[in-house]
Amino acid sequence: LIEKMKKNIQDYFKKKQ
Repeated sequence: LIEKMKKNIQDYFKKKQ
């Protein structure tokens, strides 16, 4: 679960950039 959250957060930041 945490790993998925971490990946989701990274993807979110990547999209923000």
